[in-house]
Amino acid sequence: HVDPSTGTSHPLPVTYAEADEFLGVLLDAVVAADRELAVAAARRAELVDQVRTWSRDSVDALARARGKSRGSRDDHMIAARSTTAELACALRVPEGSVMALLVESEALVHELPATMKALRDGALSYRHAQVVMSATAALDEAPRLTLDTMLAERATTTTVANLGRVARRARERHDPRPLVDRHTAALVERHVELEVARDGMAWLHQLLPAVQASAIFHRLSDLAAACQGPDEPRTLAQLRADACVELLLDDDARNAAAAGSVWSARTEVDTTRGTRSGRGDADPGAEPLA
Repeated sequence: HVDPSTGTSHPLPVTYAEADEFLGVLLDAVVAADRELAVAAARRAELVDQVRTWSRDSVDALARARGKSRGSRDDHMIAARSTTAELACALRVPEGSVMALLVESEALVHELPATMKALRDGALSYRHAQVVMSATAALDEAPRLTLDTMLAERATTTTVANLGRVARRARERHDPRPLVDRHTAALVERHVELEVARDGMAWLHQLLPAVQASAIFHRLSDLAAACQGPDEPRTLAQLRADACVELLLDDDARNAAAAGSVWSARTEVDTTRGTRSGRGDADPGAEPLA
């Protein structure tokens, strides 16, 4: 076995003490590598935001050279689209992913100083930082900075999932807008996503009002529970999925789906993957099916 800190080889441990010691060395190396990833993520955010600001400022500089005070709105939109396309090509990712990265990088660099400092120090992961970004989005400066400081500190000692729960509660306390107004604004984001999975499978995601989503889930659970019995081999989760299909597809659609092969089903899913995120943006990096 090789010591990750020195690169020297060590024989296999022969005592519990030696085993514990070497395991500790390995765990420390994993933690150090994770910190390096966080530091690199912070550096990437800074560079991505520099790309965004360079694109904006260069448009204004060219406009001033032509005797104008700043670039037009159309000029800035064209530059932004061009920058997004260039980054997508350089990183080999869809433009939608680059747009999200640009937004996140701007938030980290300009709006969340505590989270950005912790990320630079390797004290939290980029996934932790994304939770903070989500919790502080669209907040005014004062509550945003308050949440930034609190959540960044909490992120250094907890999991991403637990931080998400804390962040949701904290957001409710610090968002000054009435819940009715926030819910009305959030309604415009409702959509259905289709995400391709392996082995001829796919995920179907829905973003719905919580009351409706909860009612649908409990309805599926009731239908699934009604089918359970000593001779029923399917799990409750499988029964929920089957009940969903029964409710959403009529007999003709179910028979057509059942008659199709795995490959034909995969082809159908892959060619409609542009429905992901409800934007209709197909993945430019997707390889054609054989």
